Amino acid sequence: MTSTRRHWGLVPAQLPAATIAALARQQEDAGLEGVFAAQVYGPPFAPLAAAATGTQRLLLASGIAIALTRSPFETAMAALDLDHMSEGRFVLGLGTSVRSWVEGIFGMPYDKPAPQLREAVTAIRQIIAEAHTGRLRRFDGRYYHMDFSEMQPPPPPVRTSIPIWISALRGAMVRLGAEIGDGLIGHPIWSVPWITDVIAKDIASGLARAGRRREDLHVNCWFWATPNPDRQTSIEDARACVAFYAGVEQYEPYFAAH
Repeated sequence: MTSTRRHWGLVPAQLPAATIAALARQQEDAGLEGVFAAQVYGPPFAPLAAAATGTQRLLLASGIAIALTRSPFETAMAALDLDHMSEGRFVLGLGTSVRSWVEGIFGMPYDKPAPQLREAVTAIRQIIAEAHTGRLRRFDGRYYHMDFSEMQPPPPPVRTSIPIWISALRGAMVRLGAEIGDGLIGHPIWSVPWITDVIAKDIASGLARAGRRREDLHVNCWFWATPNPDRQTSIEDARACVAFYAGVEQYEPYFAAH
């Protein structure tokens, strides 16, 4: 298998739309494969729509959309809209975030995130593939119950299958991404030993569970970089990012493993 390294960038949300479009166009002109827009608080879809207006080739991905803060139907419709706007260049990046954010800030239930995300992905894929056909009737799972009997079919999609990449820090979520995702989004604080010694094994386990091969899964690693000719200054520049995640209880096992 040939290893291909491709590079991605980011677009922010809190800027005028024309500025976001210009930033995305600069990254396209520089040869990047795609750009992500993150959900910190607001959804990531608006900046990607702005980026679509200034580009023709660049892939546009939510990096990430927090899956548990909205219904699978709303997520699927946002994905379909962005795929229309970008003419088939959208990638749906999904993650679960952490309990303190989903329950505390967004006020949504947070039970068992991996099974809930699995069910959400199943529902999203079904809606994307079938909403326009009129065949959707109900979706009944453990976490989501949707009745489509009175829904008027939306226009046909650009694609009936939009790539879904799953964001993960460790363990069960990495295995889930490798099992059901079209791609896996790495965490900005993954260390190189963590990727090579731990994540690689979890990816292999998830792929084996689904009977998939490594080439069936796109892996997009995020590396938090603080370039500076002075090493100590670079370390200081990185502290705020590490502290942001280290202050969250659910990240303690990750840091303890190091």
